[in-house]
Amino acid sequence: MSEQTMREIAARLRQRRLELDMSYQQLAQLTGMSKSTLQRYESGGIKNLPLSKLKELAQALRLDPQELMGWNDPPDGLDKVYFNFARQAQQEQIDPQDIQAALDMIKKLRGR
Repeated sequence: MSEQTMREIAARLRQRRLELDMSYQQLAQLTGMSKSTLQRYESGGIKNLPLSKLKELAQALRLDPQELMGWNDPPDGLDKVYFNFARQAQQEQIDPQDIQAALDMIKKLRGR
């Protein structure tokens, strides 16, 4: 794994842990890893994250491992909100006509 990739994973780890208002102690209890190891993952002190640990961390942080890796990030230039909406619509197999109807309703509500 490249150094840049590890920095990005570390940032996502920290961001998600803080979003969940989770301490290192709580995350350590969920993963079986030590607090110091978790701190080193977040700070970049550990340069290699085994896949088994990645899976444990993702599960404890209630993420898909792909999200932790950044594989679900939107392409450059695409807003994350729109990207996530499109991904969710695809996962739930929402009919494109239903999406268009919802967009038309939003436009009406906004007075356009």
